[in-house]
Amino acid sequence: MTVAKDAARQVSEHPNLKLLVEPTLSIVAFERVGWSSADYEKWSDKLLADQIGFVTPSAHKGKPILRFAIVNPWTKESDISAILATL
Repeated sequence: MTVAKDAARQVSEHPNLKLLVEPTLSIVAFERVGWSSADYEKWSDKLLADQIGFVTPSAHKGKPILRFAIVNPWTKESDISAILATL
């Protein structure tokens, strides 16, 4: 939960991102302002190819979004920062 709460803070402070809801578990749902589904797919594919992280696009109320599902106990706040820096 500590990493999820920090991730939510980092998303909230990012100029191009919008946090959709404060996390109550380890899921952090957010959107990149102005992006389409294709943008999310392209970004996700590159993130994985560059071995930075594995964050797949999702949807909420018919809109494309991103979500962190922080389940790896070794995930650190710096890992989240590295991923968000690519957005």
